[in-house]
Amino acid sequence: MNLLITVDVEAHRVIEEITGTQSDSLGDILSSLQRFGYRATFFVDLCEVPTWGENFMREVCHRIRDAGQDVQLHAHPHHVSGDGKRWLLSEYTREEQARILDYAIEQYRKFMGTQPRAFRAGGFGANRDTLELLAERGVAVDCSLMQGWRGCDLSVPIAGVPTVLHGILEIPLTPTTLLGFPGRPLRTAAIDFNWMPLFVMKRILRRLRSEGAPLATILMHSSSLCMRLGSRRFPYRPSRLRKLERMLSYLRDERFAVICVADCEQLGVWERACPRPIAYVEKNFAVQYLSLLFQSLIGATFKRRFAYFIGANVVVAAVILLAAFVYLIR
Repeated sequence: MNLLITVDVEAHRVIEEITGTQSDSLGDILSSLQRFGYRATFFVDLCEVPTWGENFMREVCHRIRDAGQDVQLHAHPHHVSGDGKRWLLSEYTREEQARILDYAIEQYRKFMGTQPRAFRAGGFGANRDTLELLAERGVAVDCSLMQGWRGCDLSVPIAGVPTVLHGILEIPLTPTTLLGFPGRPLRTAAIDFNWMPLFVMKRILRRLRSEGAPLATILMHSSSLCMRLGSRRFPYRPSRLRKLERMLSYLRDERFAVICVADCEQLGVWERACPRPIAYVEKNFAVQYLSLLFQSLIGATFKRRFAYFIGANVVVAAVILLAAFVYLIR
């Protein structure tokens, strides 16, 4: 099975989300990929030039390119528009999107000396206007479609399957349901390195391969080796680097074909007939619970619902321990 590893390179709060003086998450991701001989696609948010400066963003692009990786275009529009309430391109008019995309593409040409071949909208926030505008500007591939994701106003006939959509080649993210019931998913997301335990990622990939899926996509970020604490702190976590290395070792040992977007074009993934969805639904409730607990531990410092879930688990555990203690002393 082909496996497309994508890394969204972005920093919305602090520059350490890409690289900083205390840690270098991006650099360690590049080094790990190079050590295993893998090539991934890095979608760099060039709408961030006004935020972090032209020199910094140029150095980021060149660093990724010089490490032998595939550099493509990413865009979170609020860095250009100044509208902090609209982080998704799909929240903008067609004319506003055109101006934002023109700016981002111009920055890419300036830094890389070429035209971007592929694009991913920040937060998967793309719609029909986005794809038509990209096609008009010569961008061949879009990787924004996350089926059922709020703000992604795109869909394909068969979930997760590469197709031609609104005049552009589309590689959807692989929809994964880790919470819900058969036929009643409560939440569907990408195969996200940040938000999934490694054993769950392995479980998903094994199932997809056994079902004959030709392609799956893993989502990472430049900050994937950091852990977000609150709104402004992203301390580096060596355990995340060990997780990355274990994941890459697993892909090598299981002989997954790790590819980038450029490889997808050469392989002609859009020309392969795939009659069934490339998607995963977790039916084991224990795995669902462990996945939710893992996500709650990751997100408790900045999303209140995760903190509530952890609190509820602590209360339940305390009640069980108290009941066990009472039973033993009777």
